[in-house]
Amino acid sequence: MASIDQYLAKEISLKHLELHLLNLPEKESFISSLGKRSSKQILIIKWIDKDNNNGYGECSCRTDPYYSAEFVDASIILIN
Repeated sequence: MASIDQYLAKEISLKHLELHLLNLPEKESFISSLGKRSSKQILIIKWIDKDNNNGYGECSCRTDPYYSAEFVDASIILIN
């Protein structure tokens, strides 16, 4: 079995990315001064290299640019 150092030192190349936008239901509704939220939009990113190895990442920022420039649609624009 390869050590973590060998794995991290391995050169990889991008074949393509898959972006999956999901609406994740909350276990219980969340109520704040902004309103009631019963689900959260998240972005799952799948990286596939030339050898068909893959990995996943996620972006779970807000759906709107409330206090920050980080929001789901901007993340999609940046990746594309």
